[in-house]
Amino acid sequence: MYLVKSISLTEEFVFSIKEEFAKNENFSWDLGTWGRGVSFENISTSNGKEPMSYSLSEFSKAYIYHSTYPNLYQSLAVLDVFKMINCVLRELCIEERIENLNYAAIDLFYRRTSDKYAYNTEGRMVSNFYKVILFLTEKGMIDNKILNCIPDKTSHKKPIKNDTSKLPDQELVDFFGSVFNSKNISERDILTTSIIALLLCAPTRLSEVLNLKYDCEVKSTDSNGNFIYGISYVGRKGYGSHIKWVPKSMQSLARRAILNLRELSKGARNLAQLVTQGEIEFYDNLNVKPGEKIPREKVLSLINFEGVNNINNVSRKIINIISKGGIEARKLWTVLSGSIKDKSNWKVNDSICESEALLVLYKDQLHLRKGTDIFKCELLSSKTFFADFSFRKNDTTKNIYQRHAHLLPSDKSLKFHSHQLRHLLNTLAHEEYLSDLEISFWSGRRNVDQNEYYDHMSSEDKRENDRRVNLKKDIEADNDQKQKRLNSLKARTEAIKVELLKTELVDKENSSQNVNEIINSVMQKIELLLNKFEGNGNGK
Repeated sequence: MYLVKSISLTEEFVFSIKEEFAKNENFSWDLGTWGRGVSFENISTSNGKEPMSYSLSEFSKAYIYHSTYPNLYQSLAVLDVFKMINCVLRELCIEERIENLNYAAIDLFYRRTSDKYAYNTEGRMVSNFYKVILFLTEKGMIDNKILNCIPDKTSHKKPIKNDTSKLPDQELVDFFGSVFNSKNISERDILTTSIIALLLCAPTRLSEVLNLKYDCEVKSTDSNGNFIYGISYVGRKGYGSHIKWVPKSMQSLARRAILNLRELSKGARNLAQLVTQGEIEFYDNLNVKPGEKIPREKVLSLINFEGVNNINNVSRKIINIISKGGIEARKLWTVLSGSIKDKSNWKVNDSICESEALLVLYKDQLHLRKGTDIFKCELLSSKTFFADFSFRKNDTTKNIYQRHAHLLPSDKSLKFHSHQLRHLLNTLAHEEYLSDLEISFWSGRRNVDQNEYYDHMSSEDKRENDRRVNLKKDIEADNDQKQKRLNSLKARTEAIKVELLKTELVDKENSSQNVNEIINSVMQKIELLLNKFEGNGNGK
């Protein structure tokens, strides 16, 4: 007689998904990370990083593969929920299995989420957590009575409206402008300030700038035949591709910033284009056979060697081999074909390939200590951008503030985030009376209601704007009344002129002369009043 271990519903679900995974995927289920930040290894607790529960790790893999894979962003958001579940179960000293979720764990989940995350992130966590609970109850993995203790799916935390802390410091913006216009600045300075310049030209998310294409500029004319200039973006949060038109005063800044970034990424983009065309095309374009050697000069020109100041040891060894007598085309292809980082199987809706990206760089091109790997390229990440704002103790790896300390006021707070510029442009748009629909369209925002959270005008500024609007309306109404009275007076004068010319009360020889003198005198006074009125109206 054999004892058969009963399998729980959660284990049965995991087992079925693992079978489906094995049939369709070419990487191992048991990997601790599935790439692009989707890691099932650790959770963040008050004691630092700790291992994730094996049971929850297995279930989260199965749920993600079943529900959100291969969408990268949705999978990362769901993974955060499972890691928080792991944290609260561990804090309550409950066995860390998904079926052990109870009222206490759910209550603690909401409290810890509210404490840890900002309004938008908390709302996303709560929404995804509700979906997980709903899935568990529908599959019978936990008691459906637990739904009675689930609060409203929306966050109870309210965003702070008119929060001026979300606006950038004006002197800090001036500082970035000074660095942008400085001479003999480093590649790192060019990258950081050019991205900030683009963020100032239209209300844009950093992720949208990082995903710009090389040929992102749009030049056209409006209905009046005037030149207009815009930048084509792939919008985030479901908005899709769209053009953001740049105000005339900012067009030269945007064009210069894009030119800077094109020059900075030229070598890496050429390398990516060589690889993405494929091996056969690679040989055909170079007009060589696979076993034929390519001369040193041609190889160095191909990889833009002259344009790189500091290369790493690995690249230098390859260059030394090439310098001794060239390299076989097949061997060069083997080196170059590994230049683009494998993106695994994740689908990123707004991602672009390296060969068409504006912001693609050699590996470690901007690293302040490592040398550049001229045989590898990668898309610029937000992590690399923000690294230039992190404080460093090492003198050889200074951030942008430390490199240009002489341009900063000594008492200046160095708090900056790229999204502050989006808040700034939205606030300025509100000040200039743009409609909510216009602001939402310019910002690439699907939900018009979100505009209010980007409007940081003070109450006094809003009252002043209301006064300006009401005053403008009063002036326009008063001017209309004056214009009507003057038009009426002018018409009556013309009628008097006609009647006077017909009268027989004056001497016929002098009548025409006398009447004309009277009429001219009256008309001069009316014209004087009209000119004065028009002058006052334009002035106001």
